[in-house]
Amino acid sequence: MAKLKLILDQRRVKNNEKFPLRFRITHQTKSAEITTPFKASAAEFDVRRECFIDNYGFNAELADLRKTLEERLRQIPHEQLQQMSAIHLRNVLMKKAASEYTIVCFWEEEIERLKQCKRAGGARNYSMSLAAVRKHVNLNIPFALFTARDLLQLESRLATAGIKVNSIGVHMRTFKAICNKAIKQELVDYAWYPFRSFTIRKEKTVPRVLTLQEMQRYFELNLSPTDYRYKFWCIGKLLFMLRGINVRDLINLTPANIKNGRIIYRRAKTGKMYSVALLLEAEQIFNQFSDEHTLLSLVSKQDLQNESRLVKIYHQRSKIINKHLKKLGLIIGASEEITSYVFRYTYANIAKQMGFSKDLIAEALGHEYGNKVTGIYLEQFDLKVLDQMNLAIYERVNEYVAPF
Repeated sequence: MAKLKLILDQRRVKNNEKFPLRFRITHQTKSAEITTPFKASAAEFDVRRECFIDNYGFNAELADLRKTLEERLRQIPHEQLQQMSAIHLRNVLMKKAASEYTIVCFWEEEIERLKQCKRAGGARNYSMSLAAVRKHVNLNIPFALFTARDLLQLESRLATAGIKVNSIGVHMRTFKAICNKAIKQELVDYAWYPFRSFTIRKEKTVPRVLTLQEMQRYFELNLSPTDYRYKFWCIGKLLFMLRGINVRDLINLTPANIKNGRIIYRRAKTGKMYSVALLLEAEQIFNQFSDEHTLLSLVSKQDLQNESRLVKIYHQRSKIINKHLKKLGLIIGASEEITSYVFRYTYANIAKQMGFSKDLIAEALGHEYGNKVTGIYLEQFDLKVLDQMNLAIYERVNEYVAPF
């Protein structure tokens, strides 16, 4: 059940030592606040009793406001209340009309909704874009007051701040999604849509790949299991041997993902199922590092049960892995800085050099190919063919030690 509490918000020191009074709404372990017209010093307000000291007039007005909020709360059906985030509930209690909904308020609601849907990664991306955008443009306004001109100014200010074109594109696409959702929820009319004539720019990135000889040198490194770089070297080999698996998916693999000599998993980003034959060297690596919870022992059982914390851990682990892969790249004299994604691009590049078809490579990497109808018929491209290609690429890389 949602709870209301009157608080003296002393988080920011005021010059006149007066602090705003707010009603804090706690709902489903989260909280949101409604600002009142009143301010008080610490000496004027009784925190325990939630009232002014010797100011009956103000207390009466606060009591009326509390009564109104509690009455509105009681009118919300229980089933509907259970589906609301704290921020959404705050807006309902404030009886915000569509015209009063600010962009930032709606954006924050969407972040909470994603968290409730266990989409912690999406919520994190929405939060990052909100933080970036609100630095350069006022979002504390209704949607209808934000114009196409404001959108152009936002793009210009993000660029002036040194943000790269593709990163600006990420923030703009998130903002565009927020606007589309606001229109669907009838908070603003489609005629307002500022993205109608706005093109989100995108720069073509040149994928970093290792040559076949560099990849051979990487596999032929002779590191002792006691070397602190050994596990990261093994992780790099796994990223390649499992057909360019994403590092997050690799970290998340558990013993349950191994079935009949195959690694079977669902990619976190797309939800697509993958089935990869387990090469002997990959199996040996997993045997060295696996525990009862994961195959690489990079996250704990508690971490796996906490979706929001897990997203942060993935980013932390990825940074550490990339840091050590970069060092290994220097050892083998790689012309490109090695990161986890380099193995995915390199896998595709070597496959292409060996004469495998684009469709087969696309299927191995989990990309769409051809039209959607064709894709449905080729959903199971024949795992045996994919396994043969994967084994051929692995054997090609391990044919000989390439000289420096």
